[in-house]
Amino acid sequence: MIVYSVNKGGVYLKVNVIEKTYRSFHKEDFEHYFSNRGKCKNPGVYIGDGWLVYLGDERKELVGPMEFITITITIEISIDIQEEFIAELRKSFLKGGG
Repeated sequence: MIVYSVNKGGVYLKVNVIEKTYRSFHKEDFEHYFSNRGKCKNPGVYIGDGWLVYLGDERKELVGPMEFITITITIEISIDIQEEFIAELRKSFLKGGG
């Protein structure tokens, strides 16, 4: 986690940079989720109030003999909203095994 400050209208906000890796989800799942929460700034880059998300490319990873679709997302987020934002993201992308 990297922390830095951003000057927003004379007020400095503390921002964390968080990298998260998800398996078994497609990039389009995250595109849909973040476009509903904010705006698409550039392909693969979404912005909202106090956050910015970069979507990595889908790739395939082997875990033992199994192959999984994997994507890494990078989140730049104001410390003030981080906990709630990450909790909502986790809930939206929970999968049960079975």
